[in-house]
Amino acid sequence: MKINASFLSNKEKGFSLVEVLLTSTLLGLILSSFTGAYIYGNTTTAIAGSREQAVLLAEEGIEAIRNIRDEDFANLTPGTYGFALSGNEWILSGTSDNVGIFTRNVTISSINEYEKQATVNVAWQQNYQRTGLVTLVTNLTDWRREVLAEDPVLDIDITNASLGASGTEIQGITVENLGDENIYIDKITATWSSNNQIEWVRILGYTIWSYYGYGSPSGRQDSGTELDPWDFVIYPGEGALPVNEIKFSGDMTGDQVNLVFTLTTGQSYEVDLDFYVAPPPAWTLPTQVGIYNTDYSASGKDVQVYGDTAYLLTSSSGPDFYKLDVSNHASPVVSRSLSLSDNAERFDMFGGKAYVASSSNSAELQVFDVGSFSIMGDYDKQSSSNAMDIVVSGNNAYLVTRSTGGNPGYELYSIDISNPSSPVLQDGINIGAGVTGIDINGNYLYLATDNNSSEIWIVDASDPSNLSTVSTINLTGNTDANTVLIEGNILYVGREKISRSGEFYIIDVSDPLSPVFLNGNGYEINDIVNDIFIYDNKAFLATENTSAEFQVLNITDKSSPTLIGYKNLSSDATAVVVSDGAAFVTTENRYQELVIIEPY
Repeated sequence: MKINASFLSNKEKGFSLVEVLLTSTLLGLILSSFTGAYIYGNTTTAIAGSREQAVLLAEEGIEAIRNIRDEDFANLTPGTYGFALSGNEWILSGTSDNVGIFTRNVTISSINEYEKQATVNVAWQQNYQRTGLVTLVTNLTDWRREVLAEDPVLDIDITNASLGASGTEIQGITVENLGDENIYIDKITATWSSNNQIEWVRILGYTIWSYYGYGSPSGRQDSGTELDPWDFVIYPGEGALPVNEIKFSGDMTGDQVNLVFTLTTGQSYEVDLDFYVAPPPAWTLPTQVGIYNTDYSASGKDVQVYGDTAYLLTSSSGPDFYKLDVSNHASPVVSRSLSLSDNAERFDMFGGKAYVASSSNSAELQVFDVGSFSIMGDYDKQSSSNAMDIVVSGNNAYLVTRSTGGNPGYELYSIDISNPSSPVLQDGINIGAGVTGIDINGNYLYLATDNNSSEIWIVDASDPSNLSTVSTINLTGNTDANTVLIEGNILYVGREKISRSGEFYIIDVSDPLSPVFLNGNGYEINDIVNDIFIYDNKAFLATENTSAEFQVLNITDKSSPTLIGYKNLSSDATAVVVSDGAAFVTTENRYQELVIIEPY
């Protein structure tokens, strides 16, 4: 076959020209890409470097404003400023400052009196189309300012502090909550110079620490021991509350005592006391200084006093519970009142709530909030039975009734009040007779009953859901016990009128299984004893003696009480409490439901 050589030569030449053109174009594109990337990379590097410089200038601004703050917080006047150096010190100058291509300013604004906010801005022109901005923010406080000490929330007033007649009891101290929140006393520390030991501390009639079982440590304690009492709450607005007694084992005459109360918040409050024996109130001629008469036909039933405030319980067709201002003993003034269901007999207060024993057939226990004066809840024992007395300890209320009937047929009821709006029965005991009085000390309940062979019952309440009888006490004769009060290991009993024997007993119950009568067959009152209050080695009695309804006994020698003084009232006395140097006595007189008596 014959091939045309001229044709081959021309074809080969044509392909070479195309290849040259394609190669040139490709090379141009590659060179253009490399050039763009190179230019873009240089631009990006420049922008990143500028931003890094801007960040450093902003950080320098933050440090500068802190230095200005440290020099004087007053220099931080709200506004927008630049920075300058004056004598190697940073100052605020103008509205901005310039460093090369960068413009910097700081804006100061107020957060509050002691805190400012500083915003540092650094701006620059990145290129013709784009600007850059770095912003840093910091808060500045006036850390050099003088911080005033926190206002005290607990006031301890020792103006009237003194020793009792025996020289062993500190009296006359008051404590008051000046704040808006509840105060919880966590620790008490007393330091003194003698060899005496501390025995107990009582506030508002409550034993919050004692050597015989309240709080810890147990046993009499030496000077400087930190006492851990049962937590005690002082509520706002209650006024000055009495520290009834700080008891020592011996005479503290001439001793100096340092007293520290520590709260659960960690705050501590300290006072120093220098004692002498103050002459005790005479009480030889008790004098009536004031009365409170409700607007209704009522009988005074019970009373408790906290500082300048008294809570009065009556039994009437109108209000039954009153809050009184008794700062002026001569003229009590009512501030609040509340109507309860049917007749009320006694009440106890705990944790800002009042627990009332009532003769209501549908609410023998009634609970209400003392702050709002509103009913919270009640307990119905599901039978017709009059509740006579009540005592509260922690989350438990112990209610006693005069008669049984229905189911359960108890006269002693253990009630869970952890939810005061809905009390729940835990356990009870069938005494087999009416119970008219109750008190508690540690794990033991003490009951006054109508049982002629066992007028006093001692009950173990260490497990409130499983009460058990420990022992009973038979008083001389067949007359009913009427009221009980336990102080330390001493039980005080008041009973109905009895011939050829006494109505006021003092019994040592150190061993609950084997009680010991200290004053034999009792002290003769010549009528019914309705209530007892013990203070400063004296027994204050509310009685039905028609010529001496109010009586004061010296019980320094518990084997032989002696009459100090008495007061003839217009009607039977039903309850008594001593506070602020006065006795507050409720009576059956509808025009004198509360009588206030002072010693003269």
